[in-house]
Amino acid sequence: MLSNWIGYSNVPGIDAIATDEDTDPGSGTLFENMYGPINSIASTGGFYLDESAAGQADFNNWLGADIYKSGRPMITALMTEDPNYPGGDLWLHGWDYSQIDYKHIIELYGFDFTSGDNVYYVETSGTVAGTDATGLNEMGDNKFWDLVWLNDGQIW
Repeated sequence: MLSNWIGYSNVPGIDAIATDEDTDPGSGTLFENMYGPINSIASTGGFYLDESAAGQADFNNWLGADIYKSGRPMITALMTEDPNYPGGDLWLHGWDYSQIDYKHIIELYGFDFTSGDNVYYVETSGTVAGTDATGLNEMGDNKFWDLVWLNDGQIW
């Protein structure tokens, strides 16, 4: 996200960002501690807000506004699993192998609501955290929203 604003070579080191976001090495970064440092480091002029979508339509509109209209990524909180999904457990890609259910934060970089209704996101966690799907991923919009509303929060 920061590289989108200031260029990859200008992004501060991970330790500096972790300090700015009050990251706890044992439990990670709290969602609400992210948007202030992102706005500050990237000099966004307050572009990003910390809000919770009231529904899937809000979420999709915010995603479209950030990516399509502004050319900027969006961050969302979500759960890695919904054990009550109709038809069986629903997992964020790559998390089902470890059976670890977490509150999680990912960056969204694209969407296609015309053919397949997919959202595209970056998974930065790895096998140590519990996923084997590090990198670029996509998921159907309705299933994705189901995981989002369980831990609803967006930086958009």
